[in-house]
Amino acid sequence: MIQQTIMPNGIRVVTDSMHEVRSASLGFWVACGARQDTVCGTAHFIEHMFFKGTERRDARQLALEADRIGGQLNAFTAAEYTCYYARALDSHIEQLFDLLADMFLHSRFLPGDVKKEKQVIMQEYDMYYDDPEELAQNEFFSFVWGDHPLGRNVTGDKKDVRKINGRILANFLHDFYTPDNLVVAAAGNVRHGDICGLADKYLSGLSGQAKKIPASAPDFAAGRKFIPKDLEQSQIIWGVPGIPLADCSWHAASILCNRLGGSASSRLFQEIRETKGLAYFIDSVFSSYSDAGLFTINAAVNPEKGEFFLAALEEIMGEVAENGLTENELQDSKEQLISSLLLGLENSGGRMQRVGKLSVLGKPLIPTEELIAKIKGASLTDVAAMAARLFKGIRPAIVGLGPKCSGKALHHAGTRF
Repeated sequence: MIQQTIMPNGIRVVTDSMHEVRSASLGFWVACGARQDTVCGTAHFIEHMFFKGTERRDARQLALEADRIGGQLNAFTAAEYTCYYARALDSHIEQLFDLLADMFLHSRFLPGDVKKEKQVIMQEYDMYYDDPEELAQNEFFSFVWGDHPLGRNVTGDKKDVRKINGRILANFLHDFYTPDNLVVAAAGNVRHGDICGLADKYLSGLSGQAKKIPASAPDFAAGRKFIPKDLEQSQIIWGVPGIPLADCSWHAASILCNRLGGSASSRLFQEIRETKGLAYFIDSVFSSYSDAGLFTINAAVNPEKGEFFLAALEEIMGEVAENGLTENELQDSKEQLISSLLLGLENSGGRMQRVGKLSVLGKPLIPTEELIAKIKGASLTDVAAMAARLFKGIRPAIVGLGPKCSGKALHHAGTRF
């Protein structure tokens, strides 16, 4: 059962109780991410610093206390939110809360730690730079959204990271790590009243109001970009504008994306890889943000096959833009999405992630049964209308990464859309 309470200081507590399990998952979700960065990479830098030690615990003690109770303690930064999360047996829920609250309220940000963590983050940047798929994705976002905050690399580049100092971090914390920006989410064998009690015990002293930054939706830049890199395979991303989070037709877009490239039985996988042998890896991704979205197709392609791959992709997408899906594809996609949803909600971590993300983004906490009903209720006409909206008459962006010879494929690719 999902329950939500707003605490006296403005913190939102949301829980999803699962009394048939023995685990408990807890997350502190902050409604700020790379989009709020003044210096690119600041939100991500703070995420790192929360694990460097507090007034009561050094970095080793934080890790040791989580390990002693068999717990998991981690965090991630996204474009519009940051999440600090933990998971352990239900009997250890207060220890988890104490750890996360201590990190949230009392992290030290010592100058020496800031300096050392810069080196760690630069190594993280290098790691992503060495990952062709990750690098291509970052280049794609930067290409289509330019200088808009959503086009930023979450980690920032090395030049940005070098600029970050204690003052910048302190100002960011003051501006955005406020009770009205915080969601405490818990799932598993937990009671809502108990989590509210822990929030009152450990977080009632948190005060302030989040800084309001005027937001504007990014403009989408169609076109082509090629980045030479010494690789055995070319990474190619093809994309068009998607739909924002508030769009009520998300179910049709999810069905379409899943059937195009969501599994080994999807149309792109079967036609591009299995039938034509033009790519080893191909999938489609449907990404939504508060006021924007993207629909992308990602592939790893033999550099000598790039032009043939793009021609085949264009043909398939043209067919989908005109005719949508078949009845069998519609039903298969619905079944797969519903199964994936239910399987993901069998563990406390999946449920905590779902309610936490919805709440921090200001979305309704829709019951699972209602989600399933919306997926089941989508018709061929709904999905065809979404396909036409996304693909028909829309000029895509294509970003390629690989050997110089594969750049010719992007130059010669057709322009049907």
